[in-house]
Amino acid sequence: MDKNSNFVLIGFKRSGKTTLGRALAHHFDLQFIDTDSLIAPDCNQFYQQQGKEAFRQREEEVIRDLKGTKNALISIGAGAVLSPPSVHTLKKLGPLFYLYLDKDELKRRFQLPPVPAYFEGDFDAAFEKMYAERAPLYEQIADKVIFHEEELWQAIHSGVSFVSQPGENPTARPSAS
Repeated sequence: MDKNSNFVLIGFKRSGKTTLGRALAHHFDLQFIDTDSLIAPDCNQFYQQQGKEAFRQREEEVIRDLKGTKNALISIGAGAVLSPPSVHTLKKLGPLFYLYLDKDELKRRFQLPPVPAYFEGDFDAAFEKMYAERAPLYEQIADKVIFHEEELWQAIHSGVSFVSQPGENPTARPSAS
């Protein structure tokens, strides 16, 4: 693995980006960066107090400040994919790995407290809206969709050679064995 490499984890809140990212970073001796922790100690509180626009602006600043980062595993806040400038910066940092999680399991995890601050009104409607908005973006910008934790360990171990090659479908599910 090239020590100048970065690996970027994207995906929904509660998909395991931070937990898995820390373990991977420790194992492979990479710096671990969690953009949510750079935004604020409590992102939910920041979002509630400062509002959506201020939160997204701060998120863009944090991601922009990552330029020049080397030898890191970076866990990105779930909504960063909504910002084209952030996506542009992230793509330059290193390969983007989307941690896929089954929609029903994701919904179950979202029901655990605290419910994200950006969920307003009816939980089911808010979840469906968020899922419909973000799932296609994650798949579109990902260099590789990770369906199983073991795939991510393999990807980091192998380095960028694991990233999809031209003509390869990065969202294709692995065949059942």
